[in-house]
Amino acid sequence: MIKLLFHGSGRGGVDPKVIYESEEGLDIRFANFGAYGQGTYFADNSAYSHNFTCQTTINGVNYFQMFVCFVLPGESCQNPPNPNQLRIPPFKDAE
Repeated sequence: MIKLLFHGSGRGGVDPKVIYESEEGLDIRFANFGAYGQGTYFADNSAYSHNFTCQTTINGVNYFQMFVCFVLPGESCQNPPNPNQLRIPPFKDAE
């Protein structure tokens, strides 16, 4: 099921314009390390993603930018010890 989710890209120091004008879009190369390793994180709640927005000040007014994306969530897998050090998703156990 496709979900409408929020993504803030400001903490990585990447201007959102670089992301939305690139051929790759939300590419892993723009991602930082988060709680579950390097990756692109989404939230159901825009208030959570607001903590990661890109802030711009124009004429003394603060503007905050975040992405609203249609996301097709995949399957989950068990996290290894130290998931914050992951660079790629772990293998999913064969069932």
